[in-house]
Amino acid sequence: MEAEQKLEERPPTPKQAIQEQPAIPLDSQSTPADATPDTPQPEEAAAASTSGLSKNPLLQKQLIEAALYVSGRPLDLKILGNVIGARSEEKIRAIAHSVAEKYNQNESPIQIVELPDGRWVMQLKATVSKYVRRLSNRPLLTPGPLRTLGFIALKQPVKQAYVVLVRGKLAYGHVKQLREMDLITDEKVGKTRILRTTSTFADYFNLNHDVIEMKKELKSVLGTAVVPGV
Repeated sequence: MEAEQKLEERPPTPKQAIQEQPAIPLDSQSTPADATPDTPQPEEAAAASTSGLSKNPLLQKQLIEAALYVSGRPLDLKILGNVIGARSEEKIRAIAHSVAEKYNQNESPIQIVELPDGRWVMQLKATVSKYVRRLSNRPLLTPGPLRTLGFIALKQPVKQAYVVLVRGKLAYGHVKQLREMDLITDEKVGKTRILRTTSTFADYFNLNHDVIEMKKELKSVLGTAVVPGV
């Protein structure tokens, strides 16, 4: 099952731990021993690290390719621009198109595509991904939350109470986990909550953002026997 196996392929992005900052001395005259007036601020360091990139188009292409590779998720033009030291969206998009064209010309199993919302992502082509996904050893979801997600995707918009009725009381925990991973959203309507998948879900599986078309695509892949109650 292609969509179900794909969920098992990529790990969720962990939330960074918030650490306590050291207390600031009340004496404004005191200065840490390792601090000097010449110490560059993070913003200055970032600006210095990207200065001159505009004069190196080849490096800019390589950086966009590298950014999409290491991120493992869609990136918008602002993030890509920060990486290559560019502000013009037209220029950033043109460079991304150039990198994507390189993969198309080489008949690579990897593709770089622009999503409907303007973000860019590096992913395997559907024609080859089904043959290699079994090699992945980094599960994103255990079977329980995975099946609950499939049920929500096929039944959306769906009441949380109905999901729990079909999937059992453990579905409350599944819903919380899926929401934290930005795979679903919940909207409180009266005394219940309405669940839907997110654009992150659609982007990850390269599915249509239109819910009706998405359901058709999912049913063609999953069938009706995969998820109880569908």
